[in-house]
Amino acid sequence: MKENLKVKTFRNGDPITESKSVVDWIRLYNEKKPAWTVYLWESNSESLYGLIYNYYAMVDPRGLAPESWRIPTSTDFSNLIEFNGGSISAPKKLMSKELWIENPGNNESGFNATPGSEIWIGGTFGFRNEYVGYWTKSKSVSGNPITFGISCLPSQRVAFSDNEPLDRLINEQKAGYYIRCIRE
Repeated sequence: MKENLKVKTFRNGDPITESKSVVDWIRLYNEKKPAWTVYLWESNSESLYGLIYNYYAMVDPRGLAPESWRIPTSTDFSNLIEFNGGSISAPKKLMSKELWIENPGNNESGFNATPGSEIWIGGTFGFRNEYVGYWTKSKSVSGNPITFGISCLPSQRVAFSDNEPLDRLINEQKAGYYIRCIRE
């Protein structure tokens, strides 16, 4: 896919609950219910960035990815990074040409990563136009989901495990991230 996922129903047609507030986001997480939201609960964010999904939506057995597509593994993202020149060169090739506050990409890869940030369990959004985080289907040895992130700011590199602008991160299930599907 050349854009972030924007589905509001599972593959079988069941609706996914929309989180419209901090209270909703926290409640749905605590109830372990699948949910989606948009950046800062602003409806116009959907067209720019796509939808942010919680962990329970991403792993729900009803399937979030459209037919013939799947949510990538950490290996899929690692392969994408290596194909695009490694963790130092890949960000520029994966990032969109617009919306980033610093160091925009050239989208040479066609991936077109847009900087829609992420949401944390407390309902706090961060890093709009500086960062984007993606879910993967992979888990760490400790069982936590593995996500991937792209940042445009050298000062934000400390948030990554080995001080590179694009890296695999291990996160708890409490946050919400975007999903970029790949063909099966």
